[in-house]
Amino acid sequence: MKESINQQENDAVLPRRSREEPTKAKLPYRIIAWVSVIALCFAVGYGTTSLVLRYLDKRGVTTEKDVVASGSDAARLLAESGAGSGGSVQRVAIRLFVPEGEAFKVQALEVVPGVFEDDAKRALGELFARLKSQSALKEDVQVLHLFRSGETAFLDVNDSFVASLEAVGPEKALLLVTGIVRTLTENFSPLTRVRFLVNGREAMETTPLDLTVAWALGTNP
Repeated sequence: MKESINQQENDAVLPRRSREEPTKAKLPYRIIAWVSVIALCFAVGYGTTSLVLRYLDKRGVTTEKDVVASGSDAARLLAESGAGSGGSVQRVAIRLFVPEGEAFKVQALEVVPGVFEDDAKRALGELFARLKSQSALKEDVQVLHLFRSGETAFLDVNDSFVASLEAVGPEKALLLVTGIVRTLTENFSPLTRVRFLVNGREAMETTPLDLTVAWALGTNP
């Protein structure tokens, strides 16, 4: 009887043990399947977005007319915007103090206002170009860097600038430096003085002018 009961229990258990668990696909196949699902979702989303953008573009909602791809496009858009002729883009005139004889000839440079350092460097670059055309500066004179700290502009130039001052003598050199100081301080508030650096270091030159001190209008000999 006992053996019959045990046999019945075994018969009841055996079917449960003999059930086979679902077999999972191998890992590479599962990865391929997931990648396929993701690609399908991406394709559907991209296609839907493309259709929506085309619809909006036809209605004139997404048209970007002010995006430019090149410098020539930027120049064209600047001209079309009416810059300098009452358009939305306003130009300003920077006064360049160019030494002429024993005085200064004030010449205008029109720019679209931007970052201080860029505008000031551009103004000095133009001033230096006009001085080079007069042979007042050597052709290889460069503005290396220009930055501001409070009311002081730090102007970093190369060795050729110092050589140019030595070549023209003290009187002409004074006019050149004064023209630089006036161009910066009278156009770019709140600047009141200029410190000269040479190749990234504090200027040590004292002849023909003392470049070791800050230059301001009316305070230097």
